[in-house]
Amino acid sequence: MAINFLSCPTELLHPIQGSPVANPEKAAQIVNESYGIPADATVFLFVGRINFIKNIDFTIRALAKAKAMGLKNFRMLFAGKGQDEEKLAALVQEQGLNEEVVMCGLTDKEMLENLYSRAKLFLFPSLYDANSLVQIEAACQGTPTVFLEGARTAATVTLGVNGYVCPPDEDSYARMIIDIMAAPEAYERIAAAARRDLYLNWDDVVRDVYKDYCTFVEA
Repeated sequence: MAINFLSCPTELLHPIQGSPVANPEKAAQIVNESYGIPADATVFLFVGRINFIKNIDFTIRALAKAKAMGLKNFRMLFAGKGQDEEKLAALVQEQGLNEEVVMCGLTDKEMLENLYSRAKLFLFPSLYDANSLVQIEAACQGTPTVFLEGARTAATVTLGVNGYVCPPDEDSYARMIIDIMAAPEAYERIAAAARRDLYLNWDDVVRDVYKDYCTFVEA
């Protein structure tokens, strides 16, 4: 089976305000039907530019190791477009992940929310990004992120409370994914905390900024 390159060019991925999907089961069904994903498959997600500067090649190699370690019945979804799509496809082929990797292309806001909701983990091993909306969007749907140690994007995360931070090597990342999936009670606790602690909408941001301005004016 060839790598599943699907493209839905409609609107840019960011910024979106985002809100928790009303019906996660329906969202999962939509994603499954749109991208040919088995209902019982574990889904991992990346959203952003398809560019190796974001360490997405690390993700592929780590997942290949996880598969070799015994991880079964999973799909890795990439939502976005970029200059390294062909390089990514070649790496997927090389690592034997044709059945597991799905390229979703650009999506509209509703589908993007469905993707975040369907995913168990948001895999974001980038050491390039200084800050990112995607981890907040993932947290909005109760999907925790797996970062690398030293990533600036992990600064808001408390390890083992509302997200995961892993040593920056592929074997450790692979093992952490397997360990997370093997501990569903801990996962559910961390997923709930991710939404509670990390999700911000524009109303919250504007309210906080307004309070700061009031403090400055009063000073």
